[in-house]
Amino acid sequence: DPCLEAEVFREASKEAEAFSESLSFTPPPSLVCEGLLGSEGSSQILHMEKLAPAEAPSLRRIDHALNELANLIGGDAAYPMGFQCRWRTHALLHETGMPSEVMPALTEHEAASWLASFSRAKLMMLAILGPIAGTLELDPFDEETEPFEFHTTPGTIVLLRADLMSHKHFAHSRAFVLSSFLFSGRTASRKGEAVTNANMPPCAIELENWAVQRLRELKEEE
Repeated sequence: DPCLEAEVFREASKEAEAFSESLSFTPPPSLVCEGLLGSEGSSQILHMEKLAPAEAPSLRRIDHALNELANLIGGDAAYPMGFQCRWRTHALLHETGMPSEVMPALTEHEAASWLASFSRAKLMMLAILGPIAGTLELDPFDEETEPFEFHTTPGTIVLLRADLMSHKHFAHSRAFVLSSFLFSGRTASRKGEAVTNANMPPCAIELENWAVQRLRELKEEE
């Protein structure tokens, strides 16, 4: 329980809407969308660390609540799960809506940055801001398990296994979600790292394949 009043989420939604109106959001490359909340759920995104400390006080309060949740998960609550998550990413603000007709090109720097996040993420925290309810679709990578959906009402906090399932958000109109990934504290030897890479989620594998192909292209241009 993040102990946040419904009014905090309403104000956070208004702050997010103001950033959207001021064109502060940008659409992510299509390969990146697949590791976030899908092409509609992450039609546009805004990195919270780009905002000034005094900006968006309600969004900051929710981000602080996510940080408290992350600290809890990284502490005693980690043992029943069988792993610890000692690090979290900066919060990311998502706008759910129709995806852009022209998606931006992926750069080498973006590919490397997002690949590091998607390949290491164990958990994903979501704070549903609204202003309207939406639907979160979770599709386990295990082909024998059926995907399932549930409604995301404003004020809801969701914790999901980012390493075991895809996650897509939908809404009938504009809606906002605040997210953060949690990384496992495990460090690996070179052999252990190879096992980790073999178990990367599909979105990370796609980014890695893109990076390998891009490297080949650059070498051919030399």
